[in-house]
Amino acid sequence: MRKNVLSLLLLLTMSAPILGQPIFYTPFERGLKDAFQLRFDEVEKDIQSMRENGEEEWRIAYIEHTVRFLAHFADENKEAYDDERSALKSRINDFEESAPQGVPEYYLYMGEMSLTIAALEAKFGHDWGAAGHGMDGLSALQKGQELFPQYKPMYAGMGILNVAIGSVPDDYQFITNMMGYRGDVTRGMNYLRQAIEASKERKYAYLKEKHAFLYGLIAQQLFPDEISSLEELNVRPDNSPLLAFLESSLLMSAGESDELISLLEEVTTNESFYTFPYLYYQLGRAKLARGDDDANTVLQEYILVNKGENYVKSTYRYLHWYHRLHSNSREAEHFRSLVLNEGIAKVGGDQQAEREMKRELTPLNLLRARLQFDNGDAQGCITTLRTVQVEDLSPLFKADYYYRMGRAHQKLSLMNSAKRNFDQCREIDLGETVTFEQVNAALQLAILNERDNPEYARSLFNAVLSYDDEYPWRHGMQQKAKAGLSRLDAA
Repeated sequence: MRKNVLSLLLLLTMSAPILGQPIFYTPFERGLKDAFQLRFDEVEKDIQSMRENGEEEWRIAYIEHTVRFLAHFADENKEAYDDERSALKSRINDFEESAPQGVPEYYLYMGEMSLTIAALEAKFGHDWGAAGHGMDGLSALQKGQELFPQYKPMYAGMGILNVAIGSVPDDYQFITNMMGYRGDVTRGMNYLRQAIEASKERKYAYLKEKHAFLYGLIAQQLFPDEISSLEELNVRPDNSPLLAFLESSLLMSAGESDELISLLEEVTTNESFYTFPYLYYQLGRAKLARGDDDANTVLQEYILVNKGENYVKSTYRYLHWYHRLHSNSREAEHFRSLVLNEGIAKVGGDQQAEREMKRELTPLNLLRARLQFDNGDAQGCITTLRTVQVEDLSPLFKADYYYRMGRAHQKLSLMNSAKRNFDQCREIDLGETVTFEQVNAALQLAILNERDNPEYARSLFNAVLSYDDEYPWRHGMQQKAKAGLSRLDAA
């Protein structure tokens, strides 16, 4: 279990004022809390209460915008977003015209609304729109910080802004160049930590879920070991699909399949939440790694509830694995064909799935070892890998073999063995092919050397950035390498 006595004591200590004296939220505060818990039916009631109580329309517009952003974040449906683009932009214009500029909330809400639109524009391929709204968001938040430097809710927006610009992948560098602002990942994380501290105060308790989501989103992506569970932030992951989304990634990284599955089964069956399709994808992956017989059913449920095009190929890839492991070659071939012919290859998981299905089949013991690793059984993964005849593997699968062995040794804190395996992975000659495994081997080597050999770590982070060819998760690898360089610069 990941909940030890120390974390429990910390949780109780942090919760004491709230447990001792209940906090009563205004309709606006309750609306924002409900929005970040994806309880959109409750938000409608909160907005009705706001109007009955004479709440200003510009504050209601901010809540409505937040709901629409979070819905698009969960749905990942480009067509639906494109249909609503003009309405979202009109809401920002209405907000700008009606909100008073003499209060800090104007700059905070204007900045956040602009940045969330920028994020959606970038996500759905509208790069120039992303640049324009990004500049608007930057301008509003900078002005707000100048005028109201002690306004603590501003910390979260400034944190996200600094991290996003400081770690932007090379393909989007032109946007940040247009914005004329130099972000700093370390400074951004410090802002986000301050936001977490602020939400422990009674007056800002309504921001707890929001700040935990923003902080957790950045920490689990760019700062290894920064956080092991969102419960450390005094929030309950089962109380919000957004938080469950982040917690499931943390649990998957830790190999805590049982806890992950329990959490997602609870959240995906709670009808008070807005449906978050990706949680079904995560649940199916975890069940496959654990060897559950119903893993295929959950993965197919993702295909049914998914509203966009992402992770379709990846899901079919996992269904291919499922049937191969169950010796059902006909179904395995069927799903291999679906990987190649259905969905799009835009996100890393889909790109990896398509690459894998175009080549010869992965040896079963490499596949079993991968799933053992994903299920948290690093020692079992190593035992299975040792049954593989390495000399008989193609160069591509040799690289996979050494990469997986390195990750398993890393999980067991056998760092010298991990470093040796990552070096072996990188030394395999794959010609002009760039694979995620070889790039991530360089990234993990850099992370392992940050403390004791920072200059070597710096060279490895730069090596990650030097891979110009497309490979799965390229943008994420670049962001992590830039975050690593930022940590070295701050040390």
